[in-house]
Amino acid sequence: MSFAQLATDTFIKPIAWAAAPAAILVGGVRDGLVPLEYDEPRFAVHGRLLIDGEPVEGVEVRLHALPVEGLTPAPSAVTDSDGGFSLRTNAWQDGVAVGEYRATVVLRPQLLTGEQLAHGENILPAEYSRAATTPLRLTVRPRANSVEVWNISRCTCQG
Repeated sequence: MSFAQLATDTFIKPIAWAAAPAAILVGGVRDGLVPLEYDEPRFAVHGRLLIDGEPVEGVEVRLHALPVEGLTPAPSAVTDSDGGFSLRTNAWQDGVAVGEYRATVVLRPQLLTGEQLAHGENILPAEYSRAATTPLRLTVRPRANSVEVWNISRCTCQG
């Protein structure tokens, strides 16, 4: 069984988890730390993520602006069954502001503990989960953007 089949067969779509950022933005963040509106125009960013050459559903893709200057919105998406994703910042597919970004990717299986679902530990290499160490980069231009296919390996083996 391929990793993609295992991930698809084993994990439940993280629909509630994917909706959490929207719920936070609708409800707002206290003390004015993150405003609900941003003035920068947004542009479509679509891409595809493969793990060991296979598409995997449910991988969280998050962008981190470069350079890091205070609190900035973190555009995000969750991959579909073909590994495809469309990044959004505040609203459903509203896009991403022009700029340079690092991309992090995380895959956490949902585990049934008693009668509740919980997120397990990230099962992808840690280097991809931290903005400081991820090799994934993206430049968003003032037009529709397509990310080259990102193909990452689950193995961090040293030859």
